[in-house]
Amino acid sequence: MKLYSPEIVETEDKFKIQTKFEYSEGTRTLWYSVDKKYAKYLTTEKSDAFVVGLLSLAMQENEDIYLEGKMSEVLYYNLSNYYVSLLSHSLSSLHNIKIYPKLLDSGVDYECEGAVGTGFSGGVDSFSTIYDHLFDDTPQSYKITHFLFNNVGSHDEFNSKRAEELFKKRYDLLKTYPQETGKDFIQINSNLSEILNMKFSHSHTTRNASCALLLQKLFSKYYYSSGLKIDATKVEQIDLLNEGNIAYSDAIAQKYLCTETFSLISTGLQYDKVEKTKLISNYEPTYKYLNICINSASNCSACYKCCRTIFTLKLLNKFENYSNIFDSVKFNKIRNLYFASILIGKNEIHNKEVLKLAKSVGYRFSIIVYLLIIPVWIANKIKNPLKDLIHFFLGDDKFEAFKYNLKSKVS
Repeated sequence: MKLYSPEIVETEDKFKIQTKFEYSEGTRTLWYSVDKKYAKYLTTEKSDAFVVGLLSLAMQENEDIYLEGKMSEVLYYNLSNYYVSLLSHSLSSLHNIKIYPKLLDSGVDYECEGAVGTGFSGGVDSFSTIYDHLFDDTPQSYKITHFLFNNVGSHDEFNSKRAEELFKKRYDLLKTYPQETGKDFIQINSNLSEILNMKFSHSHTTRNASCALLLQKLFSKYYYSSGLKIDATKVEQIDLLNEGNIAYSDAIAQKYLCTETFSLISTGLQYDKVEKTKLISNYEPTYKYLNICINSASNCSACYKCCRTIFTLKLLNKFENYSNIFDSVKFNKIRNLYFASILIGKNEIHNKEVLKLAKSVGYRFSIIVYLLIIPVWIANKIKNPLKDLIHFFLGDDKFEAFKYNLKSKVS
């Protein structure tokens, strides 16, 4: 894979930073766009963001990366010696590759304003990071100054049109909160997800880190909200058929995505999901802005994330504060199916956490839930033999794209 030097292209109301790259499938252009007011912070002096963004693709295609331009010396060292090996160990579809920059950069070619950023999605992890870094007990140089909102796969990993729609709708739903706290809310749009065409949970770290690395003239620190507690950290091959997530290694891996002037910091490692939910339930803005749905712009109250959050809030006796953003009637219609599913998947880490909470407060599942366990388990198992066969022939990420495309045609 050959990467050319980044360039900036001005459009009517945005600035795009982009780079052309060549690989086995042809020549393409990866771009990111920001509002004009942030154009001065785009880092054109080196290709760090593009190397990190395209790393998973190069590893999947088993292609070394050759750079026409510069790359951070620190990032080059960390990727070459540690991060590439860690990724290939975690994902069987990724290969060990080498990176060949034309020049290395020591961070002296630009000045950094020293701002502190974090992604703001409105989720539990996101609000937990904010809660820990906005108030008086946080050292001044670690207080959050800016929020980022990226379109690199979290809104939809395989359908770019749907992703764009959700990206805009969710931004509009959330934008009032940064205004209330006096923080800039920076939108970063990109075609990265379309280019990668791989599962978001297998590559979210590099996708989102690449967005922050675009703005090295702005950020000296960037908080990446961990979805897992520190004791869940491990580096092992992801179970691709059972929704494996690269997040298990984030606490170890994210320090390898830093540069001379930019630190990526994994936050929230001291809490599990239940503890985070309890923490932020004391923060009034979450009563209006908590947004965790995987299906729609606002909370659907029926997807597994909505169900988990509603159930956790009910167990904590905090749900009434969130009654304007969750629909308890919808949840009650499907709650027994949700309860059966978490009992079946009781060893999944977040299910385990919420079941532990339920036990601690003396919550008892009804007999209906236990009667549903076998039918729900059978329904899941019936789908698996064909799914496993197709996965065998297509490989990991092509299989994920196939599943999405099939679902779209059926619906």
